Amino acid sequence: MHTPIQFFMVVPEDLFRLGRKTTAKLDYIRPTPPRDEKEDTWDVKVYNKDGVSFVDSKSGGLSLFNYRNPKFGNLWWKIPASTKLPSGLHISLDKGGKEGKFHFTIRPLQDMPYYLYIEKLKQLESAAIPSFLSPPKSEVS
Repeated sequence: MHTPIQFFMVVPEDLFRLGRKTTAKLDYIRPTPPRDEKEDTWDVKVYNKDGVSFVDSKSGGLSLFNYRNPKFGNLWWKIPASTKLPSGLHISLDKGGKEGKFHFTIRPLQDMPYYLYIEKLKQLESAAIPSFLSPPKSEVS
């Protein structure tokens, strides 16, 4: 989990997400407990309330960066500065970073059903623009 130090209701600067050739993967979230028992990395804590899975709004969210790191891959997608977030979401600038390179997180404003959080992230994906470091290879999906 990343410690937030500042919050935004719109995208504060161009932010980037590593995705696939045809999608920014904004709806790819690793919950805990994990989907896969071998997975030890998670993005958000999920708990059950009356038979519904909820995202703990203080636990984390979807990672974004204000730079594209070629060590992670080439298929980066940009969410442009000033993009409005779907209602119920905000972005945090997280503690750490150096030399102008920072981590950001899209978080729910308050605990919300997991399916709703995913729906809102899918809505935001319509604003994502391919910003690939090199042309995608045909075999990459």
